[in-house]
Amino acid sequence: MKTIMTAVVLLTLCPLITFSSGELNDPSLIYSFAGVEIKVLDEASLENFVSFNYELKSKAVHFETVESIEFIQIFDLDEKLLFQVPVLSNKLQLGKELLESGKFKIGFTFSGLDGVHFIHLKLNQ
Repeated sequence: MKTIMTAVVLLTLCPLITFSSGELNDPSLIYSFAGVEIKVLDEASLENFVSFNYELKSKAVHFETVESIEFIQIFDLDEKLLFQVPVLSNKLQLGKELLESGKFKIGFTFSGLDGVHFIHLKLNQ
């Protein structure tokens, strides 16, 4: 009887714990560490990335992609283009020299792929 009651309590609490954790359940949130959040807007964009990392010492966000990145476009929250940077590599580092604290929309254009693939980046440096 005690086992059945424990199972009932756990089955009741698990959905409550899951729904109360808020942003952790956001399916687009793929990286969150030390005040840095990266969200990918669609599954197709996610498939283009191998890894994301944030280095505390240099306060830099590192991206590694499957295909070479031709260029990136960085927009503010109002979708105003701040700048466009050629990359020509499958590895990219965005440091504190380039981006200050804030929320950004970053578009990646990849060699051999059509369109621009977007992520959202939030920095609390």
